[in-house]
Amino acid sequence: MMTKVIDCLTTFRQESCSIDPSTYNKFLSSLKEVVTSMSLSDLWDHVKESRLGMINSEENARSSVDRAAAEEFLKLEQQSQQPAPAPQVQNDDVEDLLDDM
Repeated sequence: MMTKVIDCLTTFRQESCSIDPSTYNKFLSSLKEVVTSMSLSDLWDHVKESRLGMINSEENARSSVDRAAAEEFLKLEQQSQQPAPAPQVQNDDVEDLLDDM
């Protein structure tokens, strides 16, 4: 499955580079949001390894993304998955439980 995704992205990027880089760049931004929200860092690692980042202005003059921004974009910020805080038990409830013992 991962290979198919990378193959599709490769083709999409190649075609977009010659036609309209903004389409690919917008799609890649959306993909990054999905990758981040669903913790799919393996997929993003493949995107980086395959050099499928944003199309920058050095690759196509119509791109509004400069090289530094394209490189920065590839950095995946991990969302800290902190466990939900335990519900606070009010002291009165605890005392009532102790009274029942």
